[in-house]
Amino acid sequence: MFESEGGIFRRLTSTVEFSEMTNDDLKKTIPLIGNYAKEFELKVDISVESDFVFRHGHACSRAFGRSVEFIMDAVNVGLTSADGTVRVGSFADAVQRRYGWPPEANPYLATDWAKIDVQKLLGNALTVRGEPAPDRMPSRRT
Repeated sequence: MFESEGGIFRRLTSTVEFSEMTNDDLKKTIPLIGNYAKEFELKVDISVESDFVFRHGHACSRAFGRSVEFIMDAVNVGLTSADGTVRVGSFADAVQRRYGWPPEANPYLATDWAKIDVQKLLGNALTVRGEPAPDRMPSRRT
């Protein structure tokens, strides 16, 4: 296909940039989570008043596509929960499974979540408080 389509390289190198999600955009993720979870008859136990939306925004670098990806992963974790509920822990488990983020570097769990450099985590150059992370992070589940 690359050899037969002369314009393919131009199209592959073109990018579209979207602006970062605003705080108002982030607040809309709660209903989005609810709608997606409802499709699978799951409950959602995430408070709108909590700092979840800001932790979520930080975890996904305020990128809408990544936000939706994390929501889908968390709902999948909710599908395996004993009571069919999506919680903040579902998001923490989802990013730990996908990226290997340890609890101390997981914005959904960490106390100093705003100081975590998620770009390093997303790029698999894991560092925790400036120290290289182990090659393979153990799962929080046993």
